[in-house]
Amino acid sequence: MGFWSSLVNSASQAVHWVSNNAGNIGDAAKVVAGVIGAVAMSEDELAAEGNNILPTFYSHILKAEVKLSEVAKEKLGSPVTANDENVKTVDLPGLWPSPGGTVENPTVVPGISVDINKLLVLKNIPNNIKSSNGQVQDLGELIANQLFDFQQAVPLDKDSAIFTIPVNILHEKTKKPIIGGGMAAYKIPLGNAGSFDAWHSHIRLHYIYNDADERKFREEKLALAIKPGPTNTETAGAYNITTISAQWNGSRAIAPQMTEAVKKVVKDSKGKVTVLGPAVIDGTRFKYQFQTAVSVGPAQVAAQLSTALSFVLPDPTPENPLPRMPTIKVSNVQTYV
Repeated sequence: MGFWSSLVNSASQAVHWVSNNAGNIGDAAKVVAGVIGAVAMSEDELAAEGNNILPTFYSHILKAEVKLSEVAKEKLGSPVTANDENVKTVDLPGLWPSPGGTVENPTVVPGISVDINKLLVLKNIPNNIKSSNGQVQDLGELIANQLFDFQQAVPLDKDSAIFTIPVNILHEKTKKPIIGGGMAAYKIPLGNAGSFDAWHSHIRLHYIYNDADERKFREEKLALAIKPGPTNTETAGAYNITTISAQWNGSRAIAPQMTEAVKKVVKDSKGKVTVLGPAVIDGTRFKYQFQTAVSVGPAQVAAQLSTALSFVLPDPTPENPLPRMPTIKVSNVQTYV
């Protein structure tokens, strides 16, 4: 899945995943064939391919992707067209493995919210919104919960397996839309006992904003910038470059806390640690490079970041819950002499 936590984001990877996880690949192939108006391979056709269903299945998945894209463009338009509003439209095709959780607990799996946040960040769209009482909400989580609410599904027609599910995120006070659009999808049966279906989908979202929203977003991003601290003479010779990532389970107002924690690590080190730019932030994962004195090991930097986070994080309240502490990992260390 690479960059994505849950999404299988290409036709070839989707075919690979389904062929590895479906209890009966033939049943899955029949559904995909039906979506594009084709028929399942006959025994003679399968024999002619050396009994290999993969090439035909792949071609059908590709055609289904095109079909889903067309449906999304037709059925999931922007909720506004007024001149005083700007609209940014983003698309995300792919396969969601068992997005509904379990039979007993059909809730959206956390990895989907993480991936929706990644999409928003990649497209330079805010992934948090604040309510009138100051509560910060995870926009990726709000979108995911609407996208995968199958009770809201609208069949394309009585003969099609394709359905659409709308998304409608509104400003609390004005009731104006923030996010519109939704998802066009169909279910691929996996056929394993107790398993959910996979969803082959095309997500199409419209972010609606005005100039004031854009200015505020730029100001919030500017506030996250971290200036490198002064470097002690100890690091003028040999030094370490340590790459550290912090993976959160949500995006509720964590970016400012990450910035403050990194600044605290640099300040408290008294010149033995400085942060190098740029950072890599995908909504829930924050990755930084630190230059340190050789006397400061990577585990020490990771521990200092964890301690700094514990110090700067506010106590959670019912109005402002915070995600649990992130998983902090050292992903790369290099020593320069």
